[in-house]
Amino acid sequence: MRKNKLLIGTTVAVLLAPMMITNSILDVHADSAKIGIVRRNGGTLVDGNGKVIANRSLGNFTSWQLGTMKTINGVNYYKVATNEWINANSVEIKQANNTGYSVDSNSGKIGTVKRGMGTLVNDNGNIIANRTLGNFTSWKLGATKVMNGKHYYRVATNEWISADSIEIKSANETPSYMKGIQKTPGYKAVIRQGGAVVFNDFGSETQYSFGHGTAWKVDAMKYNGGLPYYRIATGEWIAGQNADIYNAAGTLINGTAQNNNGITATPGYIGTIFHAGSMSYTDNGQITPNAFGHFTSWKLNGKKTMNGQTYYRVAPNQWISEDSMAVTDANGHTVNQQDVDRENNNATNWGGTFQAQTTALRDFYDNSTNTYVKNPFGAGSNFTIYKAVKNNQGKYFFEVDKNRWLPADAFSITHNTVFENADYEPYFATSVK
Repeated sequence: MRKNKLLIGTTVAVLLAPMMITNSILDVHADSAKIGIVRRNGGTLVDGNGKVIANRSLGNFTSWQLGTMKTINGVNYYKVATNEWINANSVEIKQANNTGYSVDSNSGKIGTVKRGMGTLVNDNGNIIANRTLGNFTSWKLGATKVMNGKHYYRVATNEWISADSIEIKSANETPSYMKGIQKTPGYKAVIRQGGAVVFNDFGSETQYSFGHGTAWKVDAMKYNGGLPYYRIATGEWIAGQNADIYNAAGTLINGTAQNNNGITATPGYIGTIFHAGSMSYTDNGQITPNAFGHFTSWKLNGKKTMNGQTYYRVAPNQWISEDSMAVTDANGHTVNQQDVDRENNNATNWGGTFQAQTTALRDFYDNSTNTYVKNPFGAGSNFTIYKAVKNNQGKYFFEVDKNRWLPADAFSITHNTVFENADYEPYFATSVK
């Protein structure tokens, strides 16, 4: 009885063996010369036995070097990694040297990285962690290919950058940041007090600076925003206002001569904002939403006249009116004493000034133009009250700066002497344009 059972079991095993062999691995071919581009949602992987690998798939449209091919359960698969296989129907197969894929040697082109766009990918289109190209750096471009539907250029072995991330120029074409450069052989820069921030080729500040009193050779000069900059090293520039520049003969050359934009360089100038703060103006004299707080001090790097008023520049496209601050030159001398005297001695009809805080936002009234001017200071801002007037409509206005008035209802003021001693000007602000 036991013998019969053993024979039956052996027979079953022999009959099943051919079926198991038929459903397993059959043909194996070497296809290392092929590239596979994963079709949408086709990235499922299986192991060498045809079992789906959990939590592991290839991204849509990514490209992979194909290894050997084999048939599992009647389906063709390509090897993409150790014990990882992808269905042949899930990839678009190309020859590695297919001209539509990666054969375009562009060694005659240069790519300059756009701001914040230096991300790199590998040969398979996967982002390379902890590896990016710096803003505005330039790279020789190699081959180009399409990955994930986007064009890429090779910048190093297994490193590619998107064509959308770079400004592409011919190798023999002068980049825009190199135009207008004048050579300065034998020139020297001695950094002034306060040091000098380093700018890159595109005029953007870097994290570096040069210390006060240090001397450097400068080999080139160019204008940026109407002001001169000098090159101390490759990709490193300083503003001329931050250094004494000497030519090859040892003569100091950077004074206050006007350039062709009507801007006078003001090296070493400092502006300290008056009590009422100051609005910020554009290069065209238009008021911006920005403002400068009272008693803050700022480096002034240029001066020009707009609409008959003198302005000083504190940053690109940011200017302060001269009559809103005390201006001192590089030697500490006040250059607008009349405005300072007005600030210190503006007479008031009650014998003194006082501080008051706004409780609401109101635009300034400019009595010199009979117009309202945007007030960038919100509710809760402190002002010095210099004078009060009352018009024939019973409305009170307080002078908070030269030609700048705010309605009394913008403040919470309870002492009646301010109102009792207000000047009566019947038509003040009654027909504003």
